[in-house]
Amino acid sequence: MKFTNDKELLDIHIRDNTSGMEWTRDFFDDAPTPDEDGVHHVPDAHYPLEQALDMLRGEGDYAENPSTGCTVEYDITDIATGKTVESGIEESPDEDAD
Repeated sequence: MKFTNDKELLDIHIRDNTSGMEWTRDFFDDAPTPDEDGVHHVPDAHYPLEQALDMLRGEGDYAENPSTGCTVEYDITDIATGKTVESGIEESPDEDAD
C-alpha cells in the first residue's frame, strides 16, 4: 500500500508470519481514497509507518493490544530524487515467545 505527501512515498506491507497473508489494507481501512495510481495522499507520509510500527511494538495507541506474529516491511522514497531514504523490515514477537 502506498502513501504520499507529494515529497516522499511510503510503500508499506503488513503480513502475517504464519499464513503469509497481507493485511495492510485491513489495518489502514480508514485511509483516504487512493488516486488513479493507487496512492493515498496524506499530510505526513511517515505517520502510517509510525502507526504500523506502534502496532507491531505494542506502543502508543496499541500499548494494550499489540499484534503478534506479523511483519512490517517498508520503503520511503524521496520523490524529487527517486532515492530510498529509509527502508526496513520489522517483525513482532510470536505470541508464544518469552
